[in-house]
Amino acid sequence: MVVFLRGALLAVIILGCFSLDGTAQPKGQDDDTFALEHKGAFPVYLAKYSGGDWNYGTHFGPKGEIDGGGVYHFVDSVNKWSRGHITAAVTWIDIDSTKLQSAPPPFIVLTGSKDFSLTDQQIKNLRSYIHLGGVIWGDNGRGGLGSVFDVAFRREMKRLIPDFDKKFEMIGPKERIFTKAWFDLTNSPTAASSVEQLDVNGTRAIIYTPDNVFDNSVPKEQLAMNIMGDLLVRY
Repeated sequence: MVVFLRGALLAVIILGCFSLDGTAQPKGQDDDTFALEHKGAFPVYLAKYSGGDWNYGTHFGPKGEIDGGGVYHFVDSVNKWSRGHITAAVTWIDIDSTKLQSAPPPFIVLTGSKDFSLTDQQIKNLRSYIHLGGVIWGDNGRGGLGSVFDVAFRREMKRLIPDFDKKFEMIGPKERIFTKAWFDLTNSPTAASSVEQLDVNGTRAIIYTPDNVFDNSVPKEQLAMNIMGDLLVRY
């Protein structure tokens, strides 16, 4: 049985963004959002890892709280868009910590712009985390296939899941992330060829956006919202 932070999982399941069979619940014929029937609060975790710049583009307040940056502004947009039904906040989690196993969130965001190399313990912790049902959401802070972070992220994730037959695959435009989430992005040029995944035993373990989905442009923001919604209602 997978145990998640209850606030995070229930927050979106009860929101009415999806029905139990995964179909979207439209708010109105002329409204491109979906019905939000209840309220929920949950944290969005940035993964603190060794090397590189895990806090790329992130601004910290005087008490160490995250109060700016791409992920922060994305979450702020989600809160505003929900008209008060969602109260999400960005914080960070050290992947050296046992919290990934004792209270695993539905997903963690691993971003950056530089080369990095995870420690053996961090690899072990992340492997345990995904076997508990958690998902690693990797995002290339500067964007671009073949860039420094892109190469490093793919390499480190293969350390995590070394099986020869496990490779990153594109998520097709007809899958639920594009068709049955908050926004219908079936024909969006931004969504095309923009999301990859790596599955373990038929279950998504890693999702990767190689072109900086947190740059706060409207098309990418909608895609990021769809991804977050999908990750929160998988179970």
